[in-house]
Amino acid sequence: MTLTRVMKKEHISSGGSKCPYCGSRNTSGAKLNTGSTNYWRKVTCKECSKQWIDVYTLVDTEEI
Repeated sequence: MTLTRVMKKEHISSGGSKCPYCGSRNTSGAKLNTGSTNYWRKVTCKECSKQWIDVYTLVDTEEI
């Protein structure tokens, strides 16, 4: 099964908390990798065994 535009949109709307294939919250992410402007992580669903890559972009920095 290929990730469709709708599946990607729903995954992003969930904040990446659900598998875009089966909807399970039982997922596991690898270490965050860094590039010049993006970050990415390989994620695996423990229910359906599908894998995908979540891509993150740094948009702001806050003082703590």
